[in-house]
Order: sequence, then C-alpha cells, then structure tokens
Amino acid sequence: MATESLLEEFFEVLRCSLCLRSFTDPVMLDCGHNFCRACVLHHWEESGLASSCPECQKVLLQRGGQPNRPLAKVAQLAKKLWEQRRAGKREVCQRHWKPLEHICQDDQALLCVVCKRMKAHKGHVVEPLERVARALKEKTGAQLKAMEEGRKERHQE
Repeated sequence: MATESLLEEFFEVLRCSLCLRSFTDPVMLDCGHNFCRACVLHHWEESGLASSCPECQKVLLQRGGQPNRPLAKVAQLAKKLWEQRRAGKREVCQRHWKPLEHICQDDQALLCVVCKRMKAHKGHVVEPLERVARALKEKTGAQLKAMEEGRKERHQE
C-alpha cells in the first residue's frame, strides 16, 4: 500500500546510519549529515578517524557536531507514531493527519474523512473500513466453514 511505503520511507529518513535505529540525541556535523551523538563518538573512538564524517568522509572543522533539536523532536514523534502502529492503533492520513477510517474500493486506498470528500474519489465506491473488514471476516468465516465441511465429507467417504 502506498501509505505503508511512505511511512517506511519516513521512518528510514529518521534512522541513524550507524546504529540503524531512530535518532537519539542527534547531532549535525559540518557536512550536514546527522548521527546519534553516542554513535558518532563511538565511531570516532573505534576508527580513530575523529576528524571526518562517517558517511561522506569529509574532514570536519568541529568535533562532536551541533545538537539538532528539530530532528530530535521529529524522531521522537516518529517513535510515538511507530509505537501506536505497533500497538494496533489506527493509522493516520499523511496529508491531513486524521484517522484512516474509509476505503475507496475503486482505488483500493485507505482514506481519512477529508480525503473521502475530495474530487479524486467523487463517484467512487467509498465505504467505512470497519464495515468492509466485518464483511470480509464474515465471508472468510463462511469459506472456512465450507472448506471444513467439505473436508469432513471426504473423510466420511
């Protein structure tokens, strides 16, 4: 789903290239690359290259980098969003930040209440996600029941 890949890309951008986790206490080096403070300090200690960027190898004028508070805040918000998703809470629209509660059957896309009213979905079959999920669950249950009955009949023969 497009929303899923967009979220994955969002989380990827907020990941330190040294530890591969969400930024913690990020610092920006002179070259513009960002790393967790502890990760870059550990890298310099281990490699002995305390005056170059781990990513682009540019020689740095200042060791340690500058705290990147905006990136820290965004990374913190991304962590919360990730935790909500993992806890099974509803996803939100990346454009409007409203819950994705509808599905456009024509486009096979999840929509928020604002997207639902947009021209792009005018004339399309748009239904509440819960209704579609309930119908699919019932259909799947009926199919499983039919398969089980067919299996029982074959075993009785």
